[in-house]
Amino acid sequence: MKNKNLWLSLLITIGVLFLLTWLIPSTSYGNGDELVLGTVNQTGIWDIFYYLSMLPLWFGQNFIYILTIGVFYGVINYTGALRNLEEKIVSLLKKKEKVFLIISSVLFTIVAGFTGISFPLMLFVPFVVGIILSLGFNKVTALMATIVPILIGTMGSLNSTVLFSAINGYVENGLSFPWFKLALILTGLATVILYLHFTAKIAKGKAKEEIDEELLFIEKKDGYKKAKIWPVITAFSVILGFLILGMTPWKELFNTNIFEEFHASVTELKIGDFAIIGSFLGTSVTAFGNWDIFDVTALIWIITIVLILVYKIKWRDGIKAAYDGIVKMLPVAIIVVLSNMAFVFVSQSGILTTVINFLASLTEGINAFTFSLASFIGGAVVNESYLASNVTWVFNSILGETSELPLLMLIQQVMYGFAMLVAPTSIFLLAGLSYLEVDYKKWLKSTWLLLLILCSIALIVLTLAIAL
Repeated sequence: MKNKNLWLSLLITIGVLFLLTWLIPSTSYGNGDELVLGTVNQTGIWDIFYYLSMLPLWFGQNFIYILTIGVFYGVINYTGALRNLEEKIVSLLKKKEKVFLIISSVLFTIVAGFTGISFPLMLFVPFVVGIILSLGFNKVTALMATIVPILIGTMGSLNSTVLFSAINGYVENGLSFPWFKLALILTGLATVILYLHFTAKIAKGKAKEEIDEELLFIEKKDGYKKAKIWPVITAFSVILGFLILGMTPWKELFNTNIFEEFHASVTELKIGDFAIIGSFLGTSVTAFGNWDIFDVTALIWIITIVLILVYKIKWRDGIKAAYDGIVKMLPVAIIVVLSNMAFVFVSQSGILTTVINFLASLTEGINAFTFSLASFIGGAVVNESYLASNVTWVFNSILGETSELPLLMLIQQVMYGFAMLVAPTSIFLLAGLSYLEVDYKKWLKSTWLLLLILCSIALIVLTLAIAL
């Protein structure tokens, strides 16, 4: 098992949470939204193995998505086009290497911040990381220029439907706290750019980190310099375009039904009584603005098959390349899905609600520190799809009204994004650190100052939002 320290960090964290289920009593809802403290609802040995067997069913979407990324990169790596494209980009950036770090940071932050897309953007991380490493920067720098900007965008996202799909019906469509979110995006981005400017170094000689080109999908193939790069560029562009169109919450952001109406008009187009496009695409395709990670996964599979046809790869070779990609990404997928054991332990035992209730009840009303701390703990252990119902709604129950939901949602998304930068249970960190074989302790040692600054910015923004 490679990167044993990363696995050890995760397993220790899960083990601590397991022990806490034996010490902290559960809290559940009584009459209506009233929170009632109960007895200890400890997790047993049988429960552990039962939960492990259920993880792929409960949280399989990210597991499948990561393996699909492996399939995609396995195929384009086989063609040699990815290596050829990255070398061309690197050659254009000679003596301007740090410019690419800025470009990467800006693009990831803007897309995540203005669309609400987060984990699906991990598709582009191996490509960008390959370029950064080829430029001579180290692995931590590569993560700081990719995953950190995604999570800064998440912290200041104008609207994150994945985080708040469970309670979107309780708030009005449109932007809430837009200037605070924009301030967080811009100050967070500026901080990362400055940090990279002063800390990112191009290592040479013995100081240069050893790179496993095969593992990172940038190995040299025979005749790779002759491989056409336009299909790969087109593939990335098409996926990014559909990702933005499909996953941006247009209705929630701008209160428009234009894409639902467009979807209906296209899928209902008929010749006689036969719906041509609707029948061809199937019933599972949804309108732009309503896509989820499964829709993106389906798109990547289709694009991958098209690439196999464009590059005239034999199906046997294409399947072998896809299999190789899956093998490379399997450890990443496993550790990401295993991280959800933390959420299972704290939710099934009821201890998370107890902790959230305790911290939020320490002060009267919404307090920047206590609510942020509770949101950070929740964000660190709760799967993003269940965050609103397991954390934000608990806050709402304590306050006793829904009028503060937009503010509570702001606090939660900011602290969720920050927790994903720090917590050993973060699916973003685990994916990045596992992929690049970086130790969790090394990550904290290399980024503690950046994380401290981002935490300070987050607390200042939230304090102002609460006060004003």
